[in-house]
Formats: sequence, C-alpha cells, structure tokens
Amino acid sequence: MEKPEKPQKLKTRQKFSALDIRGMVGDLSSQLVGTKVHNIYDAFSRTYIFKFSKSGAKVNLIMESGVRFHTIETFPDKNDKPNGFAMKLRKHLKGLFFESVEQIGVERVVRFKFVGADVNNLDYTFYIVLELYAKGNIVLLDGKNTVLALLRSHKFDEEHRTALKEIYPMHLAAQYYFQDLADIEARFDALPDATTLTHAQLISKLVPCAHQALADWQLSRAGLSPAAKFIASAKPALLEAAQATLDCFDPAKPLEAGGFIYSAKGAAKAFEFSPVRLGSAAPIWSGVEERATAGFDECVRLFFAQFAQADDEAAQDEKIEREAMKKFNKIQEDQQKRLAAIREEVELSTLRARAVEQHSVELTALFNVA
Repeated sequence: MEKPEKPQKLKTRQKFSALDIRGMVGDLSSQLVGTKVHNIYDAFSRTYIFKFSKSGAKVNLIMESGVRFHTIETFPDKNDKPNGFAMKLRKHLKGLFFESVEQIGVERVVRFKFVGADVNNLDYTFYIVLELYAKGNIVLLDGKNTVLALLRSHKFDEEHRTALKEIYPMHLAAQYYFQDLADIEARFDALPDATTLTHAQLISKLVPCAHQALADWQLSRAGLSPAAKFIASAKPALLEAAQATLDCFDPAKPLEAGGFIYSAKGAAKAFEFSPVRLGSAAPIWSGVEERATAGFDECVRLFFAQFAQADDEAAQDEKIEREAMKKFNKIQEDQQKRLAAIREEVELSTLRARAVEQHSVELTALFNVA
C-alpha cells in the first residue's frame, strides 16, 4: 500500500527560471526594439533601471542581478547621486538604440544589444549581459565582447573569467543548449541510476533547464507523482513528461502570448508565475487560484509589485545607512582635524618648554637685570 503524499508546500518563487526568460525575451522584443536609451539609474542593491523612449512614449526596464528583468510602471526611489556602475552605463549606452534581446542557450542569461553612431557616423555596438544564475551579474561589453564594467568578477574555469578588460567568454555563458538536450530517450538510457531516483529528479537530469513547477506540471499531466521513485513500467510516461517539458524550450515552437499567476485561496500574495499554464490538464496544487494576464511582462510586473513595499523599505534602509555613513565620516574627519591641531599645539608647547629649559640661565639673568 502506497504511503499518502505529504501536502505540497507552496514556496514563493522570486527568481526567474530559464522558461521565464524565454517568455520575457519574446515580450520585450516587441516593446523595446527601436527605442532609445534616455537614461539609466541605480535603484538599490544590484538593481538598475533603464529608461527608454520612442515617439514620446516612455518604457522603464528594471534589471536585478541574479533575479529578474521586466518593465515597471511605478518608478521606485532612486539614489540622488548615481553610483560608479550607473555612470559607466550612462557613458556608453545613453542615447543608443535598443536593437535586440536574446536568451543564451536555454540558460538563465540574457544579452541585450545597443547600437548607435558617433559624430563621424561610425557605427558601434555595446552589449549588456544579465546573468540570473548563481550570485548574478550585470556586465557591460563593447562590440568585441571586451568587459568595460561589471558588478562582480568571477571565473568560469581556470582559463576563462569575467573580469574588467577581459574578453567575456560568451561560449561558456550558457551550460545548456536545446540541441544538446534533444535526444531524451538516448540520454535516459545512458543514466546509470534511474531506479534510485524520483520522477522529479529524473526530469531535472533530462531537462536541467526546467524549474520545479514546470517539471511537476508535466509529470502530473503524464499521471506520475513527482516524489515517487521511478520503476521500469513508468518509462513511457516519464519520457513523455520529459519531452513535453523540453518542448517548452524549443525555439521552433513559440510560446503562446500571456502569463499566469498562482496564489493560495484567500492569500494576499501570489507564490508562482509562469509564461505557460500550469493547470490546463492536471492541477499540481490543491486550493490554488489562477489569474491569467494578456502578456507575460504584465504577469511578472504584477507578481513582483507585491514585493515592492519590501524593496522600497530595503532602498530606504540603504539610503539611511548611506546618510549615516556620511555623517560618521564627516564627524571622524572633524575629529581627526581637531586631534591634528591638538598634536601641533602640544608639539609647539613642548618646543617652547624645551627652549625655556635650555636658556634658563640667560632668562634668569635677564629678569634679574630687569
């Protein structure tokens, strides 16, 4: 007799998956291509806002290193003085035109392309690479992929690294490519330990670019429990679920327009968002409400808006901390000046005292004469 499954915890997801990137790239391509970079701002830690304009219309794009990218309607509080990285972005990108955005492989990394011309009408190109895996990163590249600015340096391997003035290793930016994952059955047969793994673990090996909610949905559609251990008779259904999961990343099969937000019934905040419907054939959560949006960008904008208050508080905390540090540094500088003045006065008094001691006889005689 099978043990009853434990109720699934509805864990809130706050970072983009590879599928989210695919959905967002499609939405942004139609919105931003041909717009001009009006300005760039740093909002709070690792987060930058690109202001685009076209024929009087304005579009604001937020990029949060390691987390997300999408348009925003409400402009958050920005720092009074842009930081060094924002200034670097402004120097190279302000006034350029947005030409394209693409996902590298089927990985959580995006490349934005900006083009323009100088006073001599010489064309030039710059890129922004937004890394949404690991600790995240935002990297500014020139047309030859040389790193001009970045949030952090890191190594891909012993020979390749992301660092200032180095060539960005674009061929290593993505670990997974669709064509390399295409033969699902052959890759399954090559697994040495299939019977020791759960269905969810097998999907993660066969389609490593898929996030949990997507894999669970496809397994549910195929009649398989994500947490159950694999048995040989389940192979056809598992391969069906894996192929359906991988098909979501097929560049030859565009995603349907739209987005979906999921929240527990009665909950104030949603816990999941997706560019594909995660309940069209079989529900993967009980007691969950679904909300559809016209576009995925709108879906993500609404989802992350529920955390805006926390973001604003974080930004305010950063601002307070910066102001406190300014006051502290000013007080410290004032105290150092006072200490220096006291030391000078002590040294001068010491010199005077020594002079008096050295000439005490002459001074005594002088006073006696007087």
